[in-house]
Amino acid sequence: MPINRHDYALVIGIDDYPQFRSLRGAKNDAERFADWLTDTAIGGGLPPANCRLVLSAKAPVRPTFEEVNDALKDLYDASRADHKRRRFYFYFAGHGQTGTASEVNLCLAEWSMGAGLRIALAYSEWESTIVDCTGFEEVFFLLDCCRTRVHGGGGMPPLKVTCAKPQTQTGETFVAYATEFQNQSFEAERGVQPGSGDPIYGGHFTEALIMALTGGAATDGGGVRAPDLKRYMEQWTPRLAQEATNPEQRAIIKNGLSSIPEDPVLGAAEPTGTLQVEIPGTRPGPIHLLAPDGSLVEKGGPGVWQVPGLRYGQYTLLDTANGEEKVCHFQPRDPMRRSRFD
Repeated sequence: MPINRHDYALVIGIDDYPQFRSLRGAKNDAERFADWLTDTAIGGGLPPANCRLVLSAKAPVRPTFEEVNDALKDLYDASRADHKRRRFYFYFAGHGQTGTASEVNLCLAEWSMGAGLRIALAYSEWESTIVDCTGFEEVFFLLDCCRTRVHGGGGMPPLKVTCAKPQTQTGETFVAYATEFQNQSFEAERGVQPGSGDPIYGGHFTEALIMALTGGAATDGGGVRAPDLKRYMEQWTPRLAQEATNPEQRAIIKNGLSSIPEDPVLGAAEPTGTLQVEIPGTRPGPIHLLAPDGSLVEKGGPGVWQVPGLRYGQYTLLDTANGEEKVCHFQPRDPMRRSRFD
């Protein structure tokens, strides 16, 4: 797809909380979303300079409030040269806390339950500044964090992007929270690092987001429309949490883009779907699921597998113990269906 030079993004991922409980998947999730944003094949098509990725570190502790402010200011200054500011993405993965249903404070690396209760971004203030003052037609807010109540908690507004006279026509918004008010969001192991074998973690919300944008919610013509993104993430976030045996987690998504004549399209991915594979106990395996080109998609033993992200084609189940095979003809637009390897 062509470069979307009128689109910009601020992506924040914080694992390291020296004075609180550190996370394991927020940085990885932020990097995955930034990769999608700058992907010119099926992703957001942003020029790399238009996407600011802010990640945490232990020494020195970062990001600081100043660093995040500077990142927004840099993007704002760069976008002012554009006569057409089309779309802005604001993504945050880390800890979150709130005092009311209408607010969530996005905790920075120095946040703590003591003196650091307010070292956070006050989301409502950042939202209103980005929507009212930057002139973008569409703004996507994607918040992969808890919304648990913390007495005395709070956050700070952006300090370097202000407008004495707000825009007369403000942008339309798509706001996605990872969970309900007063509830937690969760992360789980998603795979292993090649070579080291170390586990890779990620949040259920962001996993559903990436699954949707890489084909799970795509239209037949390619790309993901906002209503389809909302439906897909509302369906898959709780499902992924349930599969990981986490407590219930339900994404709350508000699609305020309905007044735009045509639904905004995100990326250019072709449709994908989920295949269920049932391996009976008579086949101890290992069983391999092979893609149409012969590459390995999944491997394992007896049980029911759910394999998302598959495109149209002919897949093969291979019992490596005896060489037996079964062919699965997969259509992404079919409902989730099960193939049994008898």
